[in-house]
Amino acid sequence: MEEEIQKLASYCLSCKTKPCRSGCPLGNDITEFIKCIKEKGYKKAYEVLLDTTVLQPICGRICPHSKQCQGKCVRGIKGEPVSIGKLESFIRRYGDKRELENRKARRR
Repeated sequence: MEEEIQKLASYCLSCKTKPCRSGCPLGNDITEFIKCIKEKGYKKAYEVLLDTTVLQPICGRICPHSKQCQGKCVRGIKGEPVSIGKLESFIRRYGDKRELENRKARRR
């Protein structure tokens, strides 16, 4: 599974303009969380996603990625976009399995 995730993450071009982020209603820093995945910093990737929402576990499941962030992905112009939804789901499961703390939710 990790090998597949690394392959999906490596497909990201880490665009400077971050069109995927503009397609995300939450403004998730998608290129940053994918960069963390590329570096195998899965906990850091989880934290990056939590920077914009306490609902990451829910959003990762119900978000229409293909119409939002993936729909804005530059890779999608001539081929398949980066599988942002799959990468986000992987990070959500990673956090769930390790019972990582949602520090924003705790502060409320």
